Amino acid sequence: MNNKITGLILIFLVLFVSCDKDDQEQQNELKEGLGTVWLSGGLYYCAKQIRMNEGDTLIIDDIETIYQFKSGDKVNLKYYETELHELGCTIGKHCDIIEIEKID
Repeated sequence: MNNKITGLILIFLVLFVSCDKDDQEQQNELKEGLGTVWLSGGLYYCAKQIRMNEGDTLIIDDIETIYQFKSGDKVNLKYYETELHELGCTIGKHCDIIEIEKID
């Protein structure tokens, strides 16, 4: 009986670790897309966003990467997601921008 319980616990741990690894791999995947810069004087975490065309909201932790842009600018960017975060204003994905350029 003890061996069965130990076996079940081990199986659970293996499944849990592999699911966590999949999430980490997905977050570390380089992504690319089109979006619109949204800057606001509002809440700190909500003030610097890129609203992607496919519906995601990217929260920009390093605002220096988007200083040259204005609200409403259309951009093409490459980025890594770092975490999903639920804020008071929205649900967004924190990200590190690798490359960003304004498009017409």
